[in-house]
Amino acid sequence: EPLRAIVLSASSISFIDDTAVQVLKEMMKSWEDRGIRFYISGAHGDARKLFKCTIFPTARQDDLQLSIDQCIALFLSETADANGVSKTKLEELRKSTTMRRQG
Repeated sequence: EPLRAIVLSASSISFIDDTAVQVLKEMMKSWEDRGIRFYISGAHGDARKLFKCTIFPTARQDDLQLSIDQCIALFLSETADANGVSKTKLEELRKSTTMRRQG
């Protein structure tokens, strides 16, 4: 099955320089051209602020502190119809993600 989404776990990124931002932007453009969605998980501090203002100023993901599971749930909810995921199955996935975070 083809790759449809990439989640960058940014929880351990405390600093990102201009070169890294530019490379990430180029990679995101390449992924977008191939229909691959990109999400950032667990960003915090200055790195989150930099991601937000340089990479995601107009992106559909407005919360860069989501967990990986929440990013996957966001992807599934955005693409549910195209992926053939029923509303019932989507709700089951959300519940299981919530239970894993709480347990």
